[in-house]
Amino acid sequence: KIPCSMDTFKSNFIEDDAPFSIARYMEEKGDGAIHQSPWKVQDDHDYQHPLSSRTRTIEYTHPVNAPMAPPMARAKKEQTYREFGNHGLLVETKTFVSDVPMTDCFYVADRIMVEPDSSTGTTATSDGNANHTVTLTMQYDIRFVKSTMFKAIIARTTRSEFENFMKEFAEYCNKCLAADGTNMKMMRRNESLDNIHNQQHLMMNEQMGAQANSTMIGGGMASSMHGSSSPPSATTNTSTLLLYIGILVILIMQGYLMMEIRLMKMEVM
Repeated sequence: KIPCSMDTFKSNFIEDDAPFSIARYMEEKGDGAIHQSPWKVQDDHDYQHPLSSRTRTIEYTHPVNAPMAPPMARAKKEQTYREFGNHGLLVETKTFVSDVPMTDCFYVADRIMVEPDSSTGTTATSDGNANHTVTLTMQYDIRFVKSTMFKAIIARTTRSEFENFMKEFAEYCNKCLAADGTNMKMMRRNESLDNIHNQQHLMMNEQMGAQANSTMIGGGMASSMHGSSSPPSATTNTSTLLLYIGILVILIMQGYLMMEIRLMKMEVM
């Protein structure tokens, strides 16, 4: 299960500009020279798939640990993407490998199915946003196109690699969403802190302006009395006291906010 909505999953992992695309996951796994074409819309008149579909290819090099094989082998993924309204989406992939003995005898077909998880329903988070969950189902099949005496070895090796690929892809989705959620919370918290600082500066400016006006009024009254000295008025003393209290409160709040930011960074780490 992945803690996100269908739209969030598509925008984060499937679309051309997805920040956590499958190509990025492959790069983290060690694949190189990755070239991912944009999705191309196709008209699909197959009665089994009445909705339109999109296709793309991902060409890359994959590390190989096999005798009589180069350290990196060329490979290609041919992907087809279909949406089924609010019911879910499907990404089907055919993976072909070159430059390695016996890889022309087979290819691997896999599918990633994503659908809303109706068992959990929709709840609300602490900040009032909807909390969705989707179910991620992955399947694969090794399809031989030529006969070979190494079929059992090929099947065993390929099965292990693809099962790890799919298991770690689910972990990758959860990790990326968790990191993205933390960043969003940090951004919202920073915006709140900026608003508080702006309000504090505005308050200080207003208080300093009031103090300056009070001083000017006091000076004017002294001049009107032909330079005779007089003790500070009660209004001036009150304004000065309020100014000192305001500055003290602001310093205390800033110290508390800086402590909260340090604690939040420690939690993220």
